[in-house]
Amino acid sequence: MIMNQAELAERLGVTSRRVRQLEAAGIITAKGRGEYQAEESERHYQIYAARDLDAAEAQLVRAEAKMNQALAAFRRAKDDAKKRTAAGPLGQALDLRVRAIDLICAIVPESGAELIRTAAKSSTSEVFAEIFTALGIIGICDTV
Repeated sequence: MIMNQAELAERLGVTSRRVRQLEAAGIITAKGRGEYQAEESERHYQIYAARDLDAAEAQLVRAEAKMNQALAAFRRAKDDAKKRTAAGPLGQALDLRVRAIDLICAIVPESGAELIRTAAKSSTSEVFAEIFTALGIIGICDTV
């Protein structure tokens, strides 16, 4: 999938400025003027970031802050229409969090990675349960 600089920054959980820095450093490559192959760029970024646990942890902190902000907006929404609107950014924030956790898991030893994945699944499931309950999508997984 082709993305522009802002979309790629969002996907990687970094700023547009950081995308330009990564491109200047040769870590990611533009396929056209300001266009990037998302999967390839993400893979190259993960290989680069995997060398630096501190950077990966910082990415997780940013992703969790974004998730908490989106969750707060979702909780403040008063009616179903506003909750549905707020659910979109919350889903994107959860996706960024999952990507950051995957990056950390690629760095740490497997025993630690499994512990991180278990804790992440539990907290992510709680957020999804809250979203589904608030939107009236209760028991949907039980019927499948």
